[in-house]
Parts: sequence; structure tokens; C-alpha cells
Amino acid sequence: MLNHKNPFIPVVIVLFILIVSQFFYSFIANPKAHPNDKNQKGHITDTVPGTINFHDLLTVKVKPNTPTDYFAFDRTLIYGPANSEKIADTTKQNFLLIGDSMLEGLGLRMNDYCNANGYKMHQVIWYSSSTLWYGNCDTIRYFVEKYNPTYVVLVIGSMELFIRNIKENRKQFVQNILEQLGGRKYIWVGPPNWTDDTGINDLLSSSVDDGTFFLSKNLNFERSTDGVHPTSSSASRWMDSIATFMMKKCSHPVMMKYPVFKAKRNPPTVLLPPNPPESLL
Repeated sequence: MLNHKNPFIPVVIVLFILIVSQFFYSFIANPKAHPNDKNQKGHITDTVPGTINFHDLLTVKVKPNTPTDYFAFDRTLIYGPANSEKIADTTKQNFLLIGDSMLEGLGLRMNDYCNANGYKMHQVIWYSSSTLWYGNCDTIRYFVEKYNPTYVVLVIGSMELFIRNIKENRKQFVQNILEQLGGRKYIWVGPPNWTDDTGINDLLSSSVDDGTFFLSKNLNFERSTDGVHPTSSSASRWMDSIATFMMKKCSHPVMMKYPVFKAKRNPPTVLLPPNPPESLL
């Protein structure tokens, strides 16, 4: 035990402990800001023009600077009033998600939303499919009749970024797909472009009903090793923005309460092999 004959030694020790404690507390009390939040005023400071970073999409309010300003939302607004005169439908929904391989990531996150909101869902993934494939058969009609959904989410078009004269060559197939929905509520999710397209987004947006097309091409995705498909975490945030569109901006808004927890079970899924319909063979 120390012999504190000098009365000032205990005082010095106490001061030293206080200084060290304050030093470590300063690191705990001041977490580092996200690199995209440099101005700390709620606006993105270093986002590439024409794109929106997913981290900022879910945390800060973005100045609308593109035609797709429904990507610009404050996370807290998801529980606020709708951005139109229409009120989000709160009745129980039965969703059918149908399309190409981009559904692999979206479907899992959509399942979280359905679990949080008390909805049902089924998904059908047809690998390598396109509007040409779906528009040359009755696959969509078959699954619509089988599951009798109240709402259909189409995710078709990612295989058609480079088709020449696509507006003329594929329009009839897009129309056939829409007719197979049987008048049900729907949205069509555009492809997550990894490069410029030759018109698939223009074709889809001009063919569907007003307020039913979700343009994905201006989002900034993290890609998997193939450079095409969004990573699972990026696809999850993609679905978050689609859910906000479905609740606030689409023509048939539906309640999409943000899921706090992941669903314990995977959604019912039908996987179709990458084979074209018989009519194209």
C-alpha cells in the first residue's frame, strides 16, 4: 500500500483518472459520420448525379434532382400520410411476385414485409426469362388463376437491355402479359440497369397504367460477382424503396409497414428452368 504522506498525491491521482475517463468518453460520445453525410444537414453531399446511394436513401432526406424523386424519402416518412389523395389500403393482401432471376433477392425482402403486415405471398422465378418468353405463353395467367392474388408484382426485363428496336418488337408481348393479369392491381418493377439500355424502360413505362411502373435504373446498386445481379443486401434495400413506392406513390397504394424483424420462413417459391416456351422452339 502506498504511503500518502504528501496530501497532494491523492488529488493528483483523482485528477488523472478523471482526465483519462473524459478522453475515452469523447470517442464513445462522438461516433463517426457516414462518408456521404459530410454536411450533417440531411442532404447527400457526394452522390454521383443521376444516382442515389442506398445508405442515404434509408437515412437522410434527398433533394429531388431526377424525375424519379420517389426515391428521395426520409425513412421516418414511411409512417406518415400518403403523398397523394389516395389512402393506402390496409386490408389483407395476397401478393404474387413473378418474373426473372432478379426476384431472388427481392422476394426474400418482400417476404419480410408480408410477415410484418400480415399478408400472404407466392413467387414464381423463371430463370433467363423475358417479355418475349412470358408474352408467348400463358404462364402468368396460370399462376394468377392458381393463387388468385389481390396484387401482382412483375419483375421482367433485365434480360432485355440490349434488344434492338425493342419498342416495336416486344410491345405486343408486354400487352399480352398485362392482359393475363385479369384486371388485378399490379406494379411493374423495371430492371436494375448495370449499363444503358436500348429502350426497355421506355417500353414498359409507356405500356403500363399510370402509377404502376417503378423505375429502378437510377438507383446505385452493389453488384454480385457477375456484375449484373444486386447483392442480397442491395436487393433488400431495393425492395425497401419499392415498398415505399407501393405505399405512397403508386396508383393502388397498399400499407407496407417497415419490417423490424426478418421472416422466419422463406416464401413459397416456384422455380422454372431457363427454357423458352414451346411456341418459340
